[in-house]
Amino acid sequence: MTSDSINVSWSVTTLAAEVIASWPIGFVRLLEQLKSAGGTKSAGSLQRTFQGFYQALYVVFRGPEFLWLRRAFEDYVAEHWNGSIGRRNRRLYDRVIAKMEWIPTTVAAQQLGVSVAALHRLGSQGQIDLHRYETSIGRQFSKVSRTSLKELIAGGSLTAITLLEAAKSLGLKRQRLQSLLPMICPEAFKLKPTNIWMLPRTWLVEILSIIQQLPKPESELDSQWVSLDWLLRYEAPCELAIAALINALRNGTVQAAREKETAYLSQVHFVRSEVQAIWSKQVPPPTTRISLMEAASRLRIKQEVVYAITRSGLLEAKHMKIGRRKSLWLELAELDRFSSTYVFARDLADQFKTSSRALAAKLRSLGIRPVAGPGVDTCRQLIFRTTDIGMVIHVRTDSS
Repeated sequence: MTSDSINVSWSVTTLAAEVIASWPIGFVRLLEQLKSAGGTKSAGSLQRTFQGFYQALYVVFRGPEFLWLRRAFEDYVAEHWNGSIGRRNRRLYDRVIAKMEWIPTTVAAQQLGVSVAALHRLGSQGQIDLHRYETSIGRQFSKVSRTSLKELIAGGSLTAITLLEAAKSLGLKRQRLQSLLPMICPEAFKLKPTNIWMLPRTWLVEILSIIQQLPKPESELDSQWVSLDWLLRYEAPCELAIAALINALRNGTVQAAREKETAYLSQVHFVRSEVQAIWSKQVPPPTTRISLMEAASRLRIKQEVVYAITRSGLLEAKHMKIGRRKSLWLELAELDRFSSTYVFARDLADQFKTSSRALAAKLRSLGIRPVAGPGVDTCRQLIFRTTDIGMVIHVRTDSS
């Protein structure tokens, strides 16, 4: 250590005096000098940029009497720092990240309710100000301007909020709220040209106001009362029924209460009998088609088997658009046709008290070949035509 030598201590004390005498301008000037001396290769790291000063600030001067100095440094970082800042900078992260102009893409993505990849696409489209950079050791980072993010979210006003923000305020999952939007908030719209859903702020304010005005029972609610969260998890028959209940709450046509101090929609309680009465009017008409998953359940086979059967053409499925997604669906008549035309070796083996392999070998010796299964296609279940099996049984019956 050479800090006690006159030439070193004099320069240090002189610099400190200049900083304090012209506070806070002198302090900002010192930090600017340190940042410039760090060069561009250190711009992605606070510790490499400010070097010994950073370490001294949080190690040597870590006492409470120097809190004012650390606060001044953090204010400077929040206003002037445009490099990255990660959670490993635990001394700074929580306080500084809320004020920084340039924020990590992970934080920006959470605020928008989109993936980091989607955020990068917004940057490439020029919708937000996003910069990428590489550190001296080759690590890739990206950052987003908070101002551009606010402009994207608000569209230049405060009249709309993101789907994620609304879902958090209501205590719902983002996917759940999105599926309900057409029925409970038809005014919701997508922020063009992105895929980000926005909701009118007035709609959320109305919902939260209704919840705040609900009575809070002094004693514990009995078993006839159930929360919306419980109904969503275990009893709701469909999205249409959930939307009908929420709209009934908005219209004041259903009893409701809230426990404790929560303002979450998910924690609003309803009388189960009233809920069932509302839902009885929302039962969807019987359908003539089912999904492949339901078909697999009815046929008692795995989902991969039913997909293999459709690929082979034994079972005809059609692509249908349900909401925004396309998926394969079966007509119930087509499932009945398949069941009457084909039979699984598994079911025949159960009927004749033998194994599927032994049954297949016996049928092969009689000249009966499977139409699907191992050795024929990718299907994992052996399938035969019922007419072929019936012919064999008929021949065996006559010969006996």
